[in-house]
Amino acid sequence: MLRKSILNLIYDKRERTLINFTLFHTLFILITVALPFAILNFVGKPFQRGFFCDDESLMHPYKSNTIPTWLAIVVATSIPTVLVVVIEIKRQKDRSRIQLLSHQKLYRSLYRILVSLLFGFAANQLCTDIGKYSIGRLRPHFLTLCKPSINCTSNMGYIELDVCTSADKAALREAR
Repeated sequence: MLRKSILNLIYDKRERTLINFTLFHTLFILITVALPFAILNFVGKPFQRGFFCDDESLMHPYKSNTIPTWLAIVVATSIPTVLVVVIEIKRQKDRSRIQLLSHQKLYRSLYRILVSLLFGFAANQLCTDIGKYSIGRLRPHFLTLCKPSINCTSNMGYIELDVCTSADKAALREAR
């Protein structure tokens, strides 16, 4: 009996160590993506590309988002998450017919898959933002938001200077 309790204590310590390592590992992986993302969004400045005043592709009117950002994020993350959970439960049920599996294995499997999915979402967003900030082109409504301080009807050359007079700096930054 004593031997059994000592073995259970050793198993519990190993289990706690494994859980602590897994949580640390998960946080480390997510921070490696979240930190550059935060730095890019709060400190980074998009490349200031010049423009032609007569560029018709930049003269479209500004329209707010058709779908709110929060809704796009919820849908884009919840659908894959639900699919992963349903498929993994189905896989575990198929395996349990062959051998007895505990719920703990299901939770570990879901944890591993969902953390990988979250990392993929974050890495995708980071790469998209890096591309937008470094090589992205001006948005179709740029001139509407910019409100250039120069007379665009007489000056038809390539404008590289910052001539925008818009008070909405966040929207202008997003349009770059």
